[in-house]
Amino acid sequence: MVFSSLIFLFFFLPAVLLCYYIVPQRHLAVRNGVLLAFSLFFYFYGEPRLIVLLLVSIFVNFIFGLLMRSPHRKIWLTLCVIFNIAMLGVCKYLATPHKGKNVI
Repeated sequence: MVFSSLIFLFFFLPAVLLCYYIVPQRHLAVRNGVLLAFSLFFYFYGEPRLIVLLLVSIFVNFIFGLLMRSPHRKIWLTLCVIFNIAMLGVCKYLATPHKGKNVI
């Protein structure tokens, strides 16, 4: 699904907006959960094989965000950036076709 497709424009986007605005403004965590769920569905619809990689990335970055509250935040930030660049490298170089197959 791409942003200009009819499925996105007439079904997915209205469903997201409806579900998001049904939740009262004072329940910000629930609204964020709605957006998270729809975002994961959007990426799952496009490439189901990579949803686990996306979930791992979300979890690890959340943990790094919590760790950055400590006095050693520069170290955690550096490790977080290294992790994310490594993830990009893995996706870029291991997801390229090798003899007709994708590794990831």
